[in-house]
Amino acid sequence: LGSLSSSDQGGEAIASLPDDTALALGVGFEEGWVDEMIDYASELTGSDLDVEEMMADLEDETGLSMPEDAETLAGESMALAVSGEADLEEFLDSGELGGVPMAVKIKGDADEIEAVLDKLRATMPADEPEALEILASDSEGGYVVLGPDADYRAEVLADGGLGGSDTFEDV
Repeated sequence: LGSLSSSDQGGEAIASLPDDTALALGVGFEEGWVDEMIDYASELTGSDLDVEEMMADLEDETGLSMPEDAETLAGESMALAVSGEADLEEFLDSGELGGVPMAVKIKGDADEIEAVLDKLRATMPADEPEALEILASDSEGGYVVLGPDADYRAEVLADGGLGGSDTFEDV
């Protein structure tokens, strides 16, 4: 999986997160990573996946153009962030994402990413508004932030100070 492991962009995305981030996971992407993941999955399972059929099914279900839209949506890198303010016990009790300060920050062409998100939003059931919470987004410059909490999305969209913190540098 060289197209995932060879990119240094994941660390850059994490460094831009708020300095109170309690949990972060970042990954960078090189062009062609979707095809490489499919090849890897075929090798791992020891079977010949019918990639064309699988992509066609995914396109029918999501309205996306595969693999192009998947690569656009992931951008150059993305980072998952959960704030140190998150009350995981409350989340587990309620099961509602809206109050959980967590988000995914994507570095890439914001207009193109938002266009892919619009395709996904169009496939969401109208009678399940909570499903759309996950795809709520804000964008600015070369970043798009997804997450259910509008205040936390705004905080993550701003250039945070996690990369300059002593804890981050120690890790």
